[in-house]
Amino acid sequence: MAIEYSILMKDKKLTKEILIKKLEQIGYIDYCISELPEGIVIDLHEKFGVFIYLMDARSYPYNSWETSFCKNEYIFEKILEFRFLKDFDDWKKRYEIMFSIIFDLILELKEEALFVSNGDTELCMFDKEGKIYLNNKSKIWDYEFIKNMIIDKNIEYITSI
Repeated sequence: MAIEYSILMKDKKLTKEILIKKLEQIGYIDYCISELPEGIVIDLHEKFGVFIYLMDARSYPYNSWETSFCKNEYIFEKILEFRFLKDFDDWKKRYEIMFSIIFDLILELKEEALFVSNGDTELCMFDKEGKIYLNNKSKIWDYEFIKNMIIDKNIEYITSI
């Protein structure tokens, strides 16, 4: 069984090359990349218990999401997914890798994106101006090491979701 986190991105700004460059910048160069029909998978399961997928979204209505963050239907074009294997010990390291990739890349690309866990829990929304709206019902943003990673970001906690 796996735990999944997905970034649903409005545009197709994030490319395979940008993602690989980011992994190399944070020191993860020993990975295996496999091509998929609509994207790639990066295999870090032996070292960190995680697979990273970057895929084009399917066509409407399969790339549509009704989000609590905004009134309009959210249509996305690209998906960045992190699939965590449950039987891996160093859970903190996996989250550090994921949040480093997510917050750095999404903000650098000025990408509008929705961050969800296990397919239905909305954790945050990034807007194109660099503002991040956090939903903390799951309490994920309460971990001290995550707070430290996002402390200097333009964040607003949302309580009415």
